[in-house]
Amino acid sequence: MKFPYIQSPLNYIGGKYKLLPQLLPLFPRQIGTFVDLFCGGCNVGVNVRAERTIFNDNIF
Repeated sequence: MKFPYIQSPLNYIGGKYKLLPQLLPLFPRQIGTFVDLFCGGCNVGVNVRAERTIFNDNIF
């Protein structure tokens, strides 16, 4: 099954790529700054339409 989304090459168990069709409609239409906390493979952050996106994933 192909989705019309950008897929991160950093896929792993727990990635959100397959959930994007369910997640993205829940976000507001206009986003100034989107902060992708615990971004992991960044699948959500790269597919959100926002003026600015901040990616953060710090394990320690």
